[in-house]
Amino acid sequence: MSQKCFSYYLKTYWLFLKIDLKANMEYRGFVIRSALSLIKEIIGIALIWVILDKFHAVKGWTIWEVVFLYGLKQLVVAIYAFFFDNAGNLDFKVINGELDRILIRPLNPLFHLFAEGASLMKGFSSIILGPFFLVIASYKLGLDWTVIDFLMLLLSVLGGVGVLTGVSLSFSSIAFWTMKSAFILDFIFVFREEFLNYPLNIYGKGIQFMLSFILPLAFINYFPSCFILDKTKEVIISPFLVYLSPLVGILTMLGAYQIWKFGLKNYASTGT
Repeated sequence: MSQKCFSYYLKTYWLFLKIDLKANMEYRGFVIRSALSLIKEIIGIALIWVILDKFHAVKGWTIWEVVFLYGLKQLVVAIYAFFFDNAGNLDFKVINGELDRILIRPLNPLFHLFAEGASLMKGFSSIILGPFFLVIASYKLGLDWTVIDFLMLLLSVLGGVGVLTGVSLSFSSIAFWTMKSAFILDFIFVFREEFLNYPLNIYGKGIQFMLSFILPLAFINYFPSCFILDKTKEVIISPFLVYLSPLVGILTMLGAYQIWKFGLKNYASTGT
């Protein structure tokens, strides 16, 4: 991609974001919606806190280590919601004929899909609380951050966003053939919101294997946290997995893009 082309797409993405921001600011319920979203996130971490406060630790993970795990997940989810949330909305676009509109525009269809759904408001609460939980947990744990740790955190966040986007797009692309994929994405949402709040090693071997190699959601927060919190010895199969979030993110995105292209090639308009 040439520099001029890249600049064009960057400006276009920013235009979509500005339109969404302006629309949200004019919506009177924006403040209330944002406040409710924050309250929901706080209640979520409070429930985790109540559970762990009773047992003090779960499989060797203290309360603040789980808070770190939760904060990392929320940061990845926030970035995903900002820029790639439409990866999971393809069935809606297909059923309502909106994909046809996207296909006739002079933009890469996948870029258009992502840009159209970009919103600085969708991950508003998570982008505030995610980093907050990471900072406070780091302080309480007395983590001695090194340049390598910061670099690994940055790459792992990007990798986690790639994993979440790739998994969502892969299963959303089923809509090219069935026109329905929301039920599968709801299943993935449950796994993301429930299973990633706690260390992977508290679950059975089957769940651990699935979240590591079939739906690689553990690369969003568990494996990077094991690296930063020095818990590599507890990782199943191989401690080497703690380094692979960036690579898994890239591979998941590439795989999802191939599925998207194949589905688009075989797409037949619904005529709506």
